[in-house]
Amino acid sequence: MIKPTILPSNILRRMSAKDRATMGKAGMLPEEAEAVQVAKSEKELHTQILSMLMREGIHAFRARMDKKSTIAKGHPDIWFALGGRACAMEVKMPGKPLRPEQEQVISLMRQNGWKVAVVHSYAEARAALDQFAGVVN
Repeated sequence: MIKPTILPSNILRRMSAKDRATMGKAGMLPEEAEAVQVAKSEKELHTQILSMLMREGIHAFRARMDKKSTIAKGHPDIWFALGGRACAMEVKMPGKPLRPEQEQVISLMRQNGWKVAVVHSYAEARAALDQFAGVVN
């Protein structure tokens, strides 16, 4: 077993994924560590947005992030109804673009009357909810 110490990326890249996995976090490539951090941050933002919706009396639905989803790829992260209108939010970390399948699904949803926002922060989610509420009222 390799002793878990921080190794340079060029060494880690030459190791098998199995060997790197035995090292825990020390065996992660920089891009792998960043992906883990982004996923954690996105999950925290999901939780904040869902809490905001709950405080507003809005029951929202979302797919679990920790398991393989049965929902087709590209669907927004959070869905809810507001004043009888279908609404959704796709949560992205700043600088992370929509994937092509997300762009396609969001476009189709909008064509079918859904109100969909792509949000990168709690403040953007709040503004989107306020905009959705203004459209409904």
